[in-house]
Amino acid sequence: MRGLTAFIIVTIAMTTVLFTNCGKSPSTGSSSVLNSADGTTTGGNTTGGSTTGGTTTGGTTGGTTTGGSTTGVIAADDYVGNLSKLTAAKNDALVDLYIPQVRKDGKDNRYSASLFSIAREMIQYSSPTVSYQKLYVATPYLKTGTLLVHFYKSKKAKAPLAILLNPLYSGDFANQMSRFMEYFAKRDFHVLVFMNPWSPDVITKGPTFFPGDVWVEGQMHLDLIDKLINEKIGKSAVSGATLVGLSYGAFLSTVVKAYDQRRANPVITGPTLVLNPPNDMVASMTNIDRQSLEITAAEGNACILSGGFASFLVQAVQYDDYNKTTLDEKCAKYMDVNLGFKFTMIDAITSLNASKKLGLTTTQINSMTYKTYMTNVAKIAPKPGQTNIGFWINDAQKNGYSKFLVLSGYDDNINEGNDLNLNPYFAFDESSLLVVPTGGHTGFREAKSRDKTCGKDWATCFLNAVYY
Repeated sequence: MRGLTAFIIVTIAMTTVLFTNCGKSPSTGSSSVLNSADGTTTGGNTTGGSTTGGTTTGGTTGGTTTGGSTTGVIAADDYVGNLSKLTAAKNDALVDLYIPQVRKDGKDNRYSASLFSIAREMIQYSSPTVSYQKLYVATPYLKTGTLLVHFYKSKKAKAPLAILLNPLYSGDFANQMSRFMEYFAKRDFHVLVFMNPWSPDVITKGPTFFPGDVWVEGQMHLDLIDKLINEKIGKSAVSGATLVGLSYGAFLSTVVKAYDQRRANPVITGPTLVLNPPNDMVASMTNIDRQSLEITAAEGNACILSGGFASFLVQAVQYDDYNKTTLDEKCAKYMDVNLGFKFTMIDAITSLNASKKLGLTTTQINSMTYKTYMTNVAKIAPKPGQTNIGFWINDAQKNGYSKFLVLSGYDDNINEGNDLNLNPYFAFDESSLLVVPTGGHTGFREAKSRDKTCGKDWATCFLNAVYY
């Protein structure tokens, strides 16, 4: 099964490349590699798809959406100081714009909606179309080598900074991070994009911590942010910062900001966008373990034989509306839970076993669950409450910060039985929490908007509703 899985993953990667560039006229953005050790720069090119983050249209105000270019609507320096709270009216307007696209036949279809969303995202945002640098940053958190950080430097002498935290296992750009880099870069922000601590590039360099220890990872990211501001951007060139995290990176963003707010002079003065977070890290891992066990071998084999993720990509090329697809929910569950979480975890632990010389056998690794990894391998034992994002949001609020905005799906499979509206550590309200009724885990992030002024997806409307 492992050999077959490896073959399928390679096939998916090849299919992704094929469909990502299908039917598009590529545009090019230059990138450069900056070696932090010797300061040398070498040229290179990245090829993107169609630009969606340049001059966008639409700004949401009071629950209504109006057309017009966003360029020049608000000075870049003012973005970080003008968080527009999402009122109930704005929430309703945003839900009305994109949620019908991920509800089909009156059902939520959480797994197929999520997979279709990821496929659409791959097609729309293959890579940034803005010029950026690759920084290789030395850090005591890695025993060997350096950490890759993507960096866009604003052309302005002084500009706000956007800090982006990738979702689980993403070592380069998760496609949505590509979207956000474009959004902020086109608006004169400096931008830093950090790879996920579970990514192969981090794991193979012998991290001094165990991936999954978000409390250490939070401090690591804050240290890196300080280092890059001081050594690459310059304190005088930064006029405040905003933080955006997706999925695992979303939970991590609450830890980073809580640590930042404990300091005398916090760096992140603008909003922290917490997108599709695991509401409680341990509970989410337990859900994934359980859901993986619910999938039979026959269902997995049937999904592979039917084309697997390639079939999602084919339909994503054909349609930009989820309601027009014919996606199998059982196949989607197998792809989402096993290939998205379970098998990738096993591959990560295999690399970790080698880099940290853990001495685990192949049988032990292949039977690994998130719970056994966290308990028996990483031996992470956080204090009560620290696995819940409400704990960290409350911690930051006690220290004077109230600019968190959480976006979640009611039927998110990683948050089953863990309702954010009933969070025991933080009382969310309509200005800090937007819960949409359907879409699964991140299934609504690339749904096509019904309102043409919002562009190809919900992201423009959502971001504009936050920053305008």
